[in-house]
Amino acid sequence: MKKRTCGYCGRDISGTKYRKSCGEEVCVAKKLEERKKKVGEVERIRSKVERDLNAKTNPRHCDYCGNLLTGDDNRRLPVCRRDPCQEWWKGERVTRRKKSMAAANKRERAKGRDKYRAPVEVYFNLRPDDFTHQRYLEQQRALKKTNGWVCQWDGCGVELVGNDRIHCKRHQG
Repeated sequence: MKKRTCGYCGRDISGTKYRKSCGEEVCVAKKLEERKKKVGEVERIRSKVERDLNAKTNPRHCDYCGNLLTGDDNRRLPVCRRDPCQEWWKGERVTRRKKSMAAANKRERAKGRDKYRAPVEVYFNLRPDDFTHQRYLEQQRALKKTNGWVCQWDGCGVELVGNDRIHCKRHQG
């Protein structure tokens, strides 16, 4: 039988099948790190291939010098990686940003002008049958006045007020 050892710590793992490492936590952690590195490398290669393909299918040129942008250039910027182009872009970016912000502010002010309305005086005409606070107070005074009726509870005889016609407040309910 072939003698095998762990690829990370060197321990003997001859009696196991289909293993490159022993089951120790340290070795398992190293194995996971190695796998993550491989996945990261594959992703970097894949993204570089996609960038190169995108650069071939949609060719773009530097705004400053006119050279063709390659896959290594930043596709978000309109300039190549050369130093004079980068220096030019630092100043150009500020001026473009100022222009766009000025245009945005102008649009916002235009929206505000559309929304603004001159204050309008509102006239409210009362109709004769409208309920007002004055009428409410008159009703409350009327409820406190006696209405000529007397409580019909045996021996009570208290004069009733408001809408009460049979019993006083004490004998109601």
